[in-house]
Amino acid sequence: MSPLYSLPTELLEKILLTADLQTIARCQQVSTLFREVICKSTSITYRIELAINGCYDGNAGGWTIVQRLEALRNRRKAYITMNPTARRVVKGRHLPWRKMISGYFTWTDLEGRLHILQVPSVFRGIPEEEWVIDGSIVDTVHAIDLYIDPDENLLVILERKTRYDWQVSIRSFRTGEPHPEARLSELPINIKVSSWDIFGGGVMTYGDYVGAHTQGGLKQFVLLNWRTGQTILHIKSRHAFCYAFLSDRYLLIPHACADPDPNNVILSLIDLTKAPLNGGKESNLVELPTVTILQFELPFMCNETLLRLETTQCPPRHRRKQRVPFSPGGDDLIALTFRYNTEEQPLSTLLFPISRLLKWVGDDAPPGVLNTSICWNCWGSEGSRLLADTSLDFVNGMMALLGGSRWIEDLDAPLYLYDFGEVGARKHLAEVDQGVAPRDVQYDAQSIYQRANAPPIVTSLPARRMKVPNGIANRENGRILSVVVDDDCIVSTYSYGNDQSDILVNEYHIWSF
Repeated sequence: MSPLYSLPTELLEKILLTADLQTIARCQQVSTLFREVICKSTSITYRIELAINGCYDGNAGGWTIVQRLEALRNRRKAYITMNPTARRVVKGRHLPWRKMISGYFTWTDLEGRLHILQVPSVFRGIPEEEWVIDGSIVDTVHAIDLYIDPDENLLVILERKTRYDWQVSIRSFRTGEPHPEARLSELPINIKVSSWDIFGGGVMTYGDYVGAHTQGGLKQFVLLNWRTGQTILHIKSRHAFCYAFLSDRYLLIPHACADPDPNNVILSLIDLTKAPLNGGKESNLVELPTVTILQFELPFMCNETLLRLETTQCPPRHRRKQRVPFSPGGDDLIALTFRYNTEEQPLSTLLFPISRLLKWVGDDAPPGVLNTSICWNCWGSEGSRLLADTSLDFVNGMMALLGGSRWIEDLDAPLYLYDFGEVGARKHLAEVDQGVAPRDVQYDAQSIYQRANAPPIVTSLPARRMKVPNGIANRENGRILSVVVDDDCIVSTYSYGNDQSDILVNEYHIWSF
């Protein structure tokens, strides 16, 4: 008899709980004893279910492992069947900024007051809570962009003091008053433009950093430390570029190549702790390699003029302070959208997990890789999706809403919720092979991007997908503007028309899970 059989089951369970998921899976395959221990262990099952759902264990007291496991499974079932537990409908002004951020929904009512709603979740024990800030304290009606970080009690507003004088206002998101930890409540950004076009990116925060980006004829980006007021980086160019935060250390600048072809795009990675940044002195894309530690190449996609680059990313998952039984976490998607000067295929989107880039600068990175360029086939063809004629205004974690048309209001185009989580996709594929996969879930592995006068580009990033029912994205009852997904909800936005004061009004349907 193997010595393993003489060990108490409780000890075997503790040993398995110290192993990674791949080791647990192998043990389950090679040993009947291990398989029995794993199947009977609620703690191991819960850990596996966390990985399948792309979550990590929380710090809520009073929730047993059995209760957490049940809530986790019920939450997944609700998403698979598209069966939300509650709906709230609110009306607000039609304003440009991102409304759904880290479990909080923001809108400005017809009286000019800013509302911040903590979206409830039955499965994660999150109550509904709402803050209202008067327009006399924070004027969001005339704000250009807005962003919040709940864990930092941070409300960041991009606003215009005069026609050519722009600033970032640093406020408390609960009161609207100046943030107590910011040395300056108003940060001038020194971008002298007459108009500010926000398309993807705009204002975002990560830790102590706040970025502000214009997409006008002269594209500019300013990176600041909101606590100290220091300007860290200022880039301007007439060529397309944008930005994204990969972590509180790494900043990504996707940009057109100034030479030899401005229609080619490259991803430049900046280490904010090591790069000799210019303290706010203006620089251009030609100077970017001096502060770049790594570049990632992209395939050539279109012969037409590249007009604009836009990034969409999940807000930083800082919400570990929240007392919940479990939280979505792990990897996050970035959507990079390319807009071309053509009617045939005006836009394309590259969708990839942040981990695809960070693995090249982590502890397991190949030696000598820094200060080089990583070819497309080495990092992107496996582990990303290149989508033609698609624009993504919102991604959350490893989830994204994709449809069969670039226009959300297209009545004939189905809308799908894609979950690109690696463990969940592998488990679903195994269930398909066994004939036990849920009927409401489909497996989708790759995309084929057709190019004129060139071979197609095949990309692979496996996903589970669920069709969003008409009840949630009801395009027959009014003009639908967007559908976005967050940790615990799906929000549908409809154009409600003008009210008696000629204010353009939206109606927001918040479906919570």
